[in-house]
Amino acid sequence: MPRVMHRTPDWLAPPRAGHRLFSAPARMSVSRVVNTDQPLRTIAAIDTEVFVAVNNELRWSDIRLLREESQLQKDGHDPGYGVLRIPGMGDILQLAVSPLGDYIAVVRSHTVHVIVRPDVELLQQRLLGPIKVTSFQLGPTAHVLESAPIVSVLWHPLGEQGRCLVTITSDAVVRLWEVNRKDRLSFDKPTTAIDLKKLANAVSAQQDLRASTYGSGHNFSPDSAELVPVGACFGGSGAEAQSPWRAMTLWIAMREGGVYALCPLLPRRWQTHPDTLEALTLSAELGGDNADTQKEWVAELAEQEPFFVGEEPFLRHVYTRPNRPGFVPRLQGPFQIDSDLLEEQGLADIMVFSVGDDRHGSDERFVPLAWPGLIVTLLTQGGHLVIALDIDGVSPAWLPLQTPHNSLSTPGRTPIFDDSRPLLVFETIYMPECPTDKGSPSLSRNPTLAHGCLVTRPTGVSLVDMTWVETLQNELADPTAPGSAFRADVFVAEAHSNVSHLVTFRNPAAHPGLPDVVREPGLPVTAIILENPGLPNLLLTATGKVPYGVHFDSADAATDPLEENFPALAAARDPYLPDPVFLAPSNMRIMLESKIPPSKRFLLRDEVRLSPWVLETLATAHRVLSAETYALGIAAGDLFARCERMLGEFEAQREALREVGLRVEQLVGEDGVGRVEGRLSEVKARQAGIVERERKLRMKLAKLRTPSLSEKEKAWKGEVGRIEGEVEKGLVRRFEGVRELAGQVKGLASEVQEEGEKEREKGGIRVPPEVRKRRMKGVMELLERETALVEGVMERFGRLKVGE
Repeated sequence: MPRVMHRTPDWLAPPRAGHRLFSAPARMSVSRVVNTDQPLRTIAAIDTEVFVAVNNELRWSDIRLLREESQLQKDGHDPGYGVLRIPGMGDILQLAVSPLGDYIAVVRSHTVHVIVRPDVELLQQRLLGPIKVTSFQLGPTAHVLESAPIVSVLWHPLGEQGRCLVTITSDAVVRLWEVNRKDRLSFDKPTTAIDLKKLANAVSAQQDLRASTYGSGHNFSPDSAELVPVGACFGGSGAEAQSPWRAMTLWIAMREGGVYALCPLLPRRWQTHPDTLEALTLSAELGGDNADTQKEWVAELAEQEPFFVGEEPFLRHVYTRPNRPGFVPRLQGPFQIDSDLLEEQGLADIMVFSVGDDRHGSDERFVPLAWPGLIVTLLTQGGHLVIALDIDGVSPAWLPLQTPHNSLSTPGRTPIFDDSRPLLVFETIYMPECPTDKGSPSLSRNPTLAHGCLVTRPTGVSLVDMTWVETLQNELADPTAPGSAFRADVFVAEAHSNVSHLVTFRNPAAHPGLPDVVREPGLPVTAIILENPGLPNLLLTATGKVPYGVHFDSADAATDPLEENFPALAAARDPYLPDPVFLAPSNMRIMLESKIPPSKRFLLRDEVRLSPWVLETLATAHRVLSAETYALGIAAGDLFARCERMLGEFEAQREALREVGLRVEQLVGEDGVGRVEGRLSEVKARQAGIVERERKLRMKLAKLRTPSLSEKEKAWKGEVGRIEGEVEKGLVRRFEGVRELAGQVKGLASEVQEEGEKEREKGGIRVPPEVRKRRMKGVMELLERETALVEGVMERFGRLKVGE
């Protein structure tokens, strides 16, 4: 999680220029009541430039300018910002910056104006009056209030040179505007307009799916209650590392809890990376049910000769949208989400995160991941988060060119297109309860985290960091690995997102008789994060025309291993902001100008005379002053309570500091010097004893160590070795000779015995038995003697081996 450095910098505190950038002056007329069903996105940033909408006024400033004026203590007539002159009536509800930062969409309840980003040098002319900028209004200029209000405005990530604007109205109509400041006709009519209610019931591409024009009749549709958009986003940013289908997918959240997707949703001319065609071809080859239509769409795209925009490494190819199988995608959804929270509270906003890098490998070619899923973050009307996983990912789908045979609406018949795939609910984050009548919650991206978002609610701003995404991706990348099922169960049971509450809004004062700038309900503005090189990251939001800011480090700096050993400091507190009652102008002057006619104003300078008119004037002034003094008393009482609490905290800190000082005095004071010196003497004595023991052990080891051999001892050792070798070799030779002699004797004895048997058989000369017995006895004795000699030699040889 990022580490908070400090909250609400000095240049945002009143009466500095940063605070004046968000506050509304008393002379500004009270505009219409803002629709609380839509979140306010009235803060936008381009580098260090900040655009803030206050009621019907668009203000423009620079962070560096505000910081410099704060350091120079410039609190004079210079407001520190410039006012951009934007035509139109009504409060500004949204600001949307184009991908290249050259256009800004200014959104009101029913109108959208596209202005050209002014040059920074014009900011120096802020004291000369409102700055005139080039602006264009989208669509018709008449009867706009009779049309459906605008819900969401997005810039298409694949628009040619970032100039494609997508608008979604409350009647579920999606329009694509391919604007060009050189062609004013491009602002009059959208290039693509799709009615989602017609698209939900369409069965072929030949049907009329265009939005109804003003004055035409509207037929009843059962989807009118369910198809009420509240938020939308694209599934990708069009980066080279992402699948091209993700940036072509528009996700739409409905108020009743339904989630839908349109893929591919493209303008007539769109740009992409040079290797996108290869990625689309591979994806079409690996496609499932829609593989044939994908191949047909990619084949028509491959036949085009792209137009090149930019230079390396920012080279882009501009294509024309294929006509077959159709330019209107099929409406996929509603997706199945098993969550009772969505059914009870409904949806307020949606945000989709891409997971992993789809293009990896040494050859830098497109290789689809084993898990091409998405993370769908849903925000309920109560401000709670439901995080779901799209395991399969959204694939492109089109309506068939011809009406299928089973398109007749028969009761109980299965729908032709079954796109209600499930979204697995991975985690539900319950936020503290907040009132639902003081603004709608909203989501915004956190550029410092890969999978993090900001949740703006009527009570404050929270940061959600999904740290478990990378672990989940690694587990699902190889589901066949040993032990993957067990690891997945453990992961699902322990994985959770980190939630940090960065900003807590203060309840605005609402006292009768005060100006409207004080009595405003304090609708929250969707928080944004400014990334400025050389400056800490800044979270910026506002409520009730009171700005809030938080400076924090990036996620990499917060996890620096060099700072892990440092003790963690306490979280920074919100600085004191004076109550708006102290800064609000008095209503007495307004009352005097409105209640007293010019013909009687001279009486105010004369002595007080009793009359009905004077009594009425005094009563009216008393009511105004009573309300103002009551509000001032409440605010002063709150300030007094804060001061008393601060004094109590200072006294507690001083007492704690005194206790620490006493402990230090006990250790290093006069009373503690003797104890410290005694302990030091004991340590020195123990150290001397250890050194003495080590010296004695070293001497004993030196005595036990074997001395080196002299020359005579070395010569005697060599002689013994030589004799031992000779003796061992002689015994071996004698043993071999005895074995040969024993063998010869055994052979001679057997031959003699055989000859005796042959002579006995032939009946030749008979040898007397006594002679034969005597000869045999001599042979046996000789044999026994040789056997005993062999055994003795072997026993001696064995003893020699054992001795070695």
